[in-house]
Amino acid sequence: MTLLDEDSIIAKRILDGIKPDGQRTRIFVSFGRPYEVSGGFRCPVRITGLDYDYTPPDIAGWDAIQALLLAISTAASLLDDFVVRGGKVFYPDTETPYEFSDLRLDFRAPKQT
Repeated sequence: MTLLDEDSIIAKRILDGIKPDGQRTRIFVSFGRPYEVSGGFRCPVRITGLDYDYTPPDIAGWDAIQALLLAISTAASLLDDFVVRGGKVFYPDTETPYEFSDLRLDFRAPKQT
């Protein structure tokens, strides 16, 4: 696992959350620059501000794009788990519920009928 410092962050999202115990929190989602390792790539992802401390290992992919996409998917899963366990997620400094489709990966255009 690599250290995710400010210089290696390529994208981040800031959200507000309400923990299951009612405490308001600031959630930071950060993605680091994918890096090459033997046999593939890895992409760091960090989420802070949830109701537990968990830093996943750097996410592996066969190339940098897959590693980044899987890191985004991992972040979405961790945020979803927070909600399933009773938390709430909002856009920062609002009471507007966060649209989880913002982190959804959909590569195919809708079929025309």
